[in-house]
Formats: sequence, structure tokens, C-alpha cells
Amino acid sequence: PHWWRQPADGGDRAMNLVLEPDDIDFERYMRDSDAEHKVKPVAHWEDDLIDEFRDQGAGTVHPRLPWSRLDNRFAIRPGEVSLWFGFNGHGKSLMLNQVLVGLMAQGERVCVFSGEMTPLEQAKRILRQCTGIDRPTPAYIDATAEWLRDRMWLFNVVGSATIDRLVEVFRYAAKRYGIEQFVIDSLMVTDVP
Repeated sequence: PHWWRQPADGGDRAMNLVLEPDDIDFERYMRDSDAEHKVKPVAHWEDDLIDEFRDQGAGTVHPRLPWSRLDNRFAIRPGEVSLWFGFNGHGKSLMLNQVLVGLMAQGERVCVFSGEMTPLEQAKRILRQCTGIDRPTPAYIDATAEWLRDRMWLFNVVGSATIDRLVEVFRYAAKRYGIEQFVIDSLMVTDVP
């Protein structure tokens, strides 16, 4: 069988991959796999497509990132997981806290597990980001703490936690407090391989 073919114009561009019909044993493929369950026409997802496009219009409004340049380009939707990664000390937690402040300003409730910082350190950092003040006055602290009261929760554990434990805690927080946004600030302090 011929797997590679010279371009029709005879040029020296990269060869095109050609898969000849006789090269595939379709009967064996259908017998040995779950292809009939995995290969579907696009129309199979028609209802989901309608929902997706409806959500982009006047339908469901999902929380957005706090930067206007990303409006309608990035949404935080229920059931999705986002991984934000990078080098140590390059501002991931800082940026993530800005996202959390933006989500809370949209009425979202959030729960954070750091594992690397005490809850007091986390609260101090988020308070600075909420106020934009390095050394807020007691009145500012009171007002900001009141604003955060029904918006932000911290999982009070410094050190490692298993993913099973975090899922258990997050489920509790979702049921008890109606929290929908959960953050694991560092996977390094979990049992994720």
C-alpha cells in the first residue's frame, strides 16, 4: 500500500499522507471497539449547540473574568475545571485572587485551599487586593471583611490534603453555603501525581 504520495504538482513540498481504503479492516475495527458509540454526526449535538449559542446571547449569563478585554471570550461555566499554571513566584496566586475578587463582585461565592499560606496570610492578601491599600485602616478592614463575609471561605489547612478530602470539603461547602467556585491554589500540596 502507498502511505505517502508526492504532491500533484511534482514539487518538493512535504509529502501528503494518503490512507488507502483497502488498508483498513473496518469489520475488525467495528468488532474490536466501541466506535458506534463514539463516532456521531454533528447533528447528534444539535440541542447542546442551541444551548451553547443561546448562552452567548441573552440567555444564561456566566461569571466573567474581571478584565473587559476578555468579555465574551472566556466564561466560567458550571462543571468546568480550569488549570492555571506557571513558574513559582510569577504571580499565579496574585492573578487568581484578582479573578476571585471579580467573581465575588458578580455575586459568586468562592472557597480556596492554599495549603501553602495560612488563612490569615490569605485573608491579608485578598484584603489588600480588594482595597488596593497596602496598610488599610481598621475601618477599611471592617468594611472589607463585611463585604467578604458571604462571598469567600478558606479551607483552614496548612500543608497537604488529599484530593478526596478536598472534594469532600468542597461538596460540603457547596451544600452548606451555596459555593460554586472552588480553588486549589497549589496542586503541589495535594496527592495529584
